Amino acid sequence: MVGAADAMISLSPFVGIWNTKGSIKASDKAEEQTLFATDIYEWLPGKCFLLHRVDARMGDDITRSTEVIGWDADEGTLFSTSYDARGGTTRFSCALDGQDWRIDGPGIRFRGAFDRDWNKLTGIWELAGSGLWSPWMDISLTRAD
Repeated sequence: MVGAADAMISLSPFVGIWNTKGSIKASDKAEEQTLFATDIYEWLPGKCFLLHRVDARMGDDITRSTEVIGWDADEGTLFSTSYDARGGTTRFSCALDGQDWRIDGPGIRFRGAFDRDWNKLTGIWELAGSGLWSPWMDISLTRAD
């Protein structure tokens, strides 16, 4: 079983500044849109938590959020809690299995993978609806530092 220290240290490849781009899928309400963002990951003191700050433009909307990633000892898994600029809070479970990164939340999930050198993360966000998962947006994070 993975412990807290090992699980957190496994997240070291995230640390740094990332340029993010992607596309938000067309829906009944909107045409396909482009996403541009800066993602910054840094350790909080003690390396028990990873801080993730997001500054994004999704189509015409600006989105900013802060996420804290840590270890849930009761569940034996990584978790994150995201806080957005509109006052929203969402809790996710996360897992890094080799170079595959997974995030699961209420009605939303991400599936992606790092490249061989850990300098690029590509994947897809999906939304749940009517018992099925539908693509929401494709993203690619490229290390900037």
